[in-house]
Amino acid sequence: MAKEINEFQLSRLTLGATCNFHKKVKKEIEASGAAALHVEEEITLYEASIENLRKVVNRQMAFAATVSLAETDEERDYLIGVINGVVNAHQRNPLKEKREAAVKLGADLAAYAGIARHEYTKQSSEVEGMLAVLARPEDAAAVTALSLDEEVEALRAANEAFEAAYDIKITESTARNPQREADSHELREAVNAAYQRIVKKVGERLRAHPADGRDKRLHRAGERHRGALRQHRRRLRERRRYDRGPHHPRRRRRG
Repeated sequence: MAKEINEFQLSRLTLGATCNFHKKVKKEIEASGAAALHVEEEITLYEASIENLRKVVNRQMAFAATVSLAETDEERDYLIGVINGVVNAHQRNPLKEKREAAVKLGADLAAYAGIARHEYTKQSSEVEGMLAVLARPEDAAAVTALSLDEEVEALRAANEAFEAAYDIKITESTARNPQREADSHELREAVNAAYQRIVKKVGERLRAHPADGRDKRLHRAGERHRGALRQHRRRLRERRRYDRGPHHPRRRRRG
């Protein structure tokens, strides 16, 4: 048993496969009984190590606020485009009032050209500056002359909604910092080490008490454990063949 387990390269498994493997081993130990295997102390550490690894494997990667950020950012980008488009279109308007209003806004908004392509937080500040310009009495009159009041207010609401969504994302990110700080390599090493201690203890018991009827429970536990390892290795080989596919060249065996 000990020889077969030692040949199994746990370090080659993915993080998820490692966690899954150890959960199955824990079930085997529970089925046999930690007391029957004489690993009562070792199983406590093993279970805690598996739980720590599980938290890292299942940690949440996506942010709930990401969708809201993208939607509100797209909305304000669209509104900026509408406002600039209307202003540009009216700068050649034969109607003097609208042409002068457009020229006025075009000059005052020139500093905010291309802000829709800027990163999130920079754009938020620039939109606030743009809205401040449009709120000045002379520019507000020009906005009204070009019938852009609704678009300006919609831009203000979209920018506020974006800032609210961004604050939520910061809160989510802060809450997940403990998960990010967990070193997956260290957790993997810890659970593998706890597993090896159990393997050693069970192996010693099997050698000291061979399966001659004196300790059949321990022998059956070892047989189940070997079966679980063989099944896991077989699944890994099948997965590698599937991942390689017919288009992937097989490596030649050396010697």
